[in-house]
Amino acid sequence: MREKSMLKLDNLYIFNVSEHDKVEINHTNYGCNETESCTSDFIIDKTSYNQTGLFTCHYNDSITFENFDSAYIFFNDPSHLSVPVTENVVIDIIAKKLSPLTIPCIPTSSKVEVTLWKMYTGSISNPMVAQEQIQVNPIENVSYDPKHGFHFKYVLFDETYGLLACKFSLENHTEEVKVAVYLSHQPDADSIPTIDSYLAKRVVIHGRFTLTCKLQLVHDEDEVDFTWEYPKADDSIVKLGEIKLKHKRLDHYNVTFVSRSISVSKVKTENEGWYTCVVKDKRKKEHKISKYITVYESTSKPFIELSNALKSNTLKKSSGANIKLRVYINAFPKVDFDGIYWLKDGIVMDTLNSEHFESKFTENEATLEIKNATAEDIGFYTLKVSS
Repeated sequence: MREKSMLKLDNLYIFNVSEHDKVEINHTNYGCNETESCTSDFIIDKTSYNQTGLFTCHYNDSITFENFDSAYIFFNDPSHLSVPVTENVVIDIIAKKLSPLTIPCIPTSSKVEVTLWKMYTGSISNPMVAQEQIQVNPIENVSYDPKHGFHFKYVLFDETYGLLACKFSLENHTEEVKVAVYLSHQPDADSIPTIDSYLAKRVVIHGRFTLTCKLQLVHDEDEVDFTWEYPKADDSIVKLGEIKLKHKRLDHYNVTFVSRSISVSKVKTENEGWYTCVVKDKRKKEHKISKYITVYESTSKPFIELSNALKSNTLKKSSGANIKLRVYINAFPKVDFDGIYWLKDGIVMDTLNSEHFESKFTENEATLEIKNATAEDIGFYTLKVSS
């Protein structure tokens, strides 16, 4: 969107102001018509590049912000390529080693090219500053989203002080923003759990959702106790997964990734509420983290949502292995099994008459197993669902 133009947003709920404090609202109104459908108009005059961000509309009584809709808007300004995060010349960030970190390199336009560089200061005799570009590789460690910036799964800087540079370029114009990263060395800095709610985006009656509690440990210990506290509901099925341990060597550290999931199927309204993960280590130190789940009884608009537990859409396996692809289905109304089928490279697969492929479907899940995989099985696999 061009700077100094007018922005008008129409929605069916009361509009909430964006994250930026400098947004100037010249006119806001809302009202309901005879059909009890409420409309809110949010208008910003003389828009500016620093208003780039996420605008969220939510229902007036929703304290959990589960019932909402959002729009991320870029306010293009050729003379300002980056969104100011702080009034300081350098952005200061305190990070924890081997914990997630986001560097807020945020452009004012999706067309701006953004790169991240590691700066190495020289010695007194040779004060030149060396630069090394940090490559984006979502599968390994680094991903980029123009709405948030560069995201590191794990902080792997060797120094207690790291200087980075966000570089923005569009045609012949360039900008640079410095970021100073300070590392915390608290002994328990690795003991803060997180909840992955990727498989619980929208929960409806009779549906299914999964929450996964995750923890990273730098200490050489496997004695971690995970428990879930959650609302109880008759007839719904709650399954607590086993505690999973995965060991990995990262930046001279032996790191243990620990997780435990909770899955709820045949969801009822009583399943709505706070889901709390409680983690205790061998030092008896306890940490809690919670996620509120809203259960929708019905929806006026049919929808289908598909998701999987894979962190990447690329799967690598050895020849001869058995491969199982699993996709979770969340839909309203319920999906008919006749409307579910797999495709390979865009062509419908005949899994019913094959010994090499086996497909299974339930109300909330579809799986495809490839037995004794060979090079001929390489390709793009797609699940198509219609209701």
